Amino acid sequence: MTFAKTFKIPKHLGGLCTPSKIYALLALLACTLYVVMMMDADSTMKLYDTSLSVHGYTVLGLVCKIGFSLFWILLLNYICKSFKHGSAISWVILLLPFFFFMFSMALMLFAVGQVGRLHNGVAQKQGSYEDQQTSFEQRFQESLNHPSVVTEEEIPQSKDYGYDVQGFAK
Repeated sequence: MTFAKTFKIPKHLGGLCTPSKIYALLALLACTLYVVMMMDADSTMKLYDTSLSVHGYTVLGLVCKIGFSLFWILLLNYICKSFKHGSAISWVILLLPFFFFMFSMALMLFAVGQVGRLHNGVAQKQGSYEDQQTSFEQRFQESLNHPSVVTEEEIPQSKDYGYDVQGFAK
């Protein structure tokens, strides 16, 4: 007994090639989730007390989703049946978004790993807060013990504008 005979799949759906059937199944799932989100959006919109009514999920959006899905189902089936290597082309077209998604996820994981590796390198170079504080205190003590000698000629002369260092009038 075949799957089509067991569940009485209509003849026009049974005549589709495998990539078209898989796309039809995914489209049916997407449309079902769209309807669920439409109903959920209506119930959550009533919770907010505003005069503005905005719906992200509309009936026109559902109609467009169904029309777009039918177009791709028929296009995949046409490619499958009409070309010499149409089945392989249809599989590539069907799986291409998944490959792009996996590629973008791999790139993102690589980028996050690089940022983490860079952050760990900077943290190791800088050390902990206590190490930084100790290092600062040691340098400060060394600077007190060994003051640098600066002559007046080395200090750049600035004009006196009548204000002290903090900006207050003298």
